[in-house]
Amino acid sequence: MIPIHLYRPDPKDWFRDVMVYLIRLNDCRRRAGMLRERVELLDGVEEPDRELVSYRDEVHQKLANAEQDMKRVRVEITELIGQIDSEEQRTVVSRRYVEWQSWRKIAWGMDQPVETVQMYHAKALPILKRLLVARGLIPDTYEPKKHKRETTGADAGSCDRKCL
Repeated sequence: MIPIHLYRPDPKDWFRDVMVYLIRLNDCRRRAGMLRERVELLDGVEEPDRELVSYRDEVHQKLANAEQDMKRVRVEITELIGQIDSEEQRTVVSRRYVEWQSWRKIAWGMDQPVETVQMYHAKALPILKRLLVARGLIPDTYEPKKHKRETTGADAGSCDRKCL
């Protein structure tokens, strides 16, 4: 008899697109921070030439755009997290992706073990995925894997139990 192997993808694969969506806020924060540093350097130059002034103005505009994007993404993500019913799950997801806290710091702030905090996170991901898919912000990538039992001619049709 041939062994049956069920396809069980890593849960992180199922929810990778959700986490990528949520991490956008941190990406915006990093981009704005890098532009802010560049602006500070350019503003510190004494007697810049015309090209440097033009470049400085361009970087100032990029920083303004990056900060506007960061605000927009923060509002989107905060609104999305607000639709989770469980207060504990909302708290964990908000602290993880909006405030960018470590698991340990979140657990300490909630007076819970790290494993419990990660469980709240794991329970929130399917909810967030449904919300994001419903809004059309991420694709619905769920494809149930159909199991086909391989049989030989001798045992074809002789399986009384339901194949999983």
